[in-house]
Parts: sequence; structure tokens; C-alpha cells
Amino acid sequence: PDATAHRDVTVLLDTSGSMSGLPLELGKQVIQVLLETLEPTDRFELLTFGSRVGRLTRGMVPADARNVLQALTRMHAEQAGGHTDMQAWRPPSGRCGRTTNARWFWSRTDTSASRRR
Repeated sequence: PDATAHRDVTVLLDTSGSMSGLPLELGKQVIQVLLETLEPTDRFELLTFGSRVGRLTRGMVPADARNVLQALTRMHAEQAGGHTDMQAWRPPSGRCGRTTNARWFWSRTDTSASRRR
């Protein structure tokens, strides 16, 4: 039998002042497409990152329609402001135990990067 790999996805949305306007809107569009492509058996968490770290989900949640809609609604209400505090966020550890392909996304348009495990 074929085993389907379930994904755990952590998404960071940079909401610092430098993301004001088009960069933030483009980042939100990319994140929306990403979340809408997840399977209900995948899990995701959505964080904002600027002067502070904000949680738009309660940790890792199943990527079902209700959780995706709720996260997207919260995300679209976010506005840019403040500065980027690199010390405010530390990557979560030990979250990828049930996955074979974890992805990390940075929404900033000029420094986009992804990492696969």
C-alpha cells in the first residue's frame, strides 16, 4: 500500500514596517495559495513576525476548510508596522516527527527562502 506523507507547515508572515503596501499584500496572496493547496490531513501554523511574534493559529492545526478560513481571515486583517526583531522568533523544534517533508516559508519578497527537511 502507498503511504501518503502528511505535511506540517509553519508559515511566517513578515509584518514589519518595511512590508507596508504591496510587499505585504503579495506575501498574503502567496500564503493564501499555499494554505488552500494543503490537504485536510496536513497541519499548519501561521505566525506573524515583526516587532513581536503573533500567532494566527493555535499551534499546528489540521488544514481543514474551517481552520484555513479562520487563519486567512486573521491574516488579511494584519497590517505592517514596527521593526523586525530577529530575537523574537526561534524556530520550533521537534515538530516534524510525523512528516517526511516539512517546509518553512518566509513571505518577505526580497529575501524569500524555503527549507526542506
